Amino acid sequence: MLRFVCLACVFVAFSAHAQLSMQPVITSSGTTHYVATPTYFEFGFYFIAKEETIAKSIDSVASSVRQFEKALEEDELVPSVLSKTGPSLRDIHSTAVTTYIRLRFDSRIIPDDKDRLGSFGAFCDEIAALGERFKATASGPIFGVDDLEVHERSAVQQATENALYRAEAIAELMNSSIFEVEEVKVDSVEWNAESKDATLRPTIDQVVCEAHVTVTYRHQP
Repeated sequence: MLRFVCLACVFVAFSAHAQLSMQPVITSSGTTHYVATPTYFEFGFYFIAKEETIAKSIDSVASSVRQFEKALEEDELVPSVLSKTGPSLRDIHSTAVTTYIRLRFDSRIIPDDKDRLGSFGAFCDEIAALGERFKATASGPIFGVDDLEVHERSAVQQATENALYRAEAIAELMNSSIFEVEEVKVDSVEWNAESKDATLRPTIDQVVCEAHVTVTYRHQP
C-alpha cells in the first residue's frame, strides 16, 4: 500500500511538472536608453620619456609627472581623484618609459547656468593646454556616474517594462493573457554606446545606459 501511495505522489508531481512545461509562452525583447546626469568627468594623460638609458627615462618621466601635478595645483585644476599607472617599461630593448595619469573631476565644478556648456568648453581648453605644456597626450572627456549598480538596475527595469508592452500586445492578438514571468535574461548593459542619434551621445548634462533584455512569459486563454 505504501509503495502505491508513493507511486501516486510521483505521478501527480510528474503530471504537474509536465503541465507546467507545456504551458504556452511568449518571448519578448525589451530595450531602453536610460538617461542619467553625470556626477563626474575624466581626462587621461599619457607621458613618455626616451633617454639614453632606462634609468634616465624613469627619472625624466617621474620629473614630468611631478611638475604636472604641481601645475594642477597652481592652475587650480585639482581633481577629486588622481590615479597613476607606471612608470612602465614595455620593451627591455627600448629605453622608452611611460606613465598614465587619470584625473576625475566632480561635475559640480562646472556652474549650472545658461553658459554651462561654454564654461565646460573653457575647462577643456585648460586641460588640453596643460597636456601640450608637458608634451603629454591628453584624452577625454569621459562622463560617468557614481552608484553604477543603482542606475543599471533602473535601466534593466525600464527595458523589462518595454518587453511587457510587446508581450501583452502579442497575447491580445492570441486572445490570451499573461499571468507569469518565466525568465528574464539580461542580454547587455552598456554605457555611452556609439550612436548615430545625437540626442543619445554623452554630454556634460547626460550619460546614457543602453539595456537589452529578453523576457519569457507564461500565458493562457
